[in-house]
Amino acid sequence: ALGLGDLGTHFPDTDPKNKDLDSKQILSFAKGLAKEHGYTIENIDASIYAEKPKLMNYIPKMKQVISELLNITPSQLNIKAGTNEGQDSIGKSLSIAASSTCLLRRITWL
Repeated sequence: ALGLGDLGTHFPDTDPKNKDLDSKQILSFAKGLAKEHGYTIENIDASIYAEKPKLMNYIPKMKQVISELLNITPSQLNIKAGTNEGQDSIGKSLSIAASSTCLLRRITWL
């Protein structure tokens, strides 16, 4: 959202130190970039597409962990799970996909 590059820009897969990197570190880094540039998170809407495992039972814990990590309330975070109904590599359980939208607010001081 800040135009500062994508995941591969900051965590290239060619760098051995990024192998098996905990995604919490990536999320913390992104939060730090936003803060460094004067922004705060208003809300996040995320979608995960996977045939298996069924994610419904995991979503409450995911919301708790992510909201604590980002210092936002769980009500500022929506996580949805869906399947591809047997279609393409996701529907055949060969892959998963995710997307999210994050609304940032510029921090202004009076």
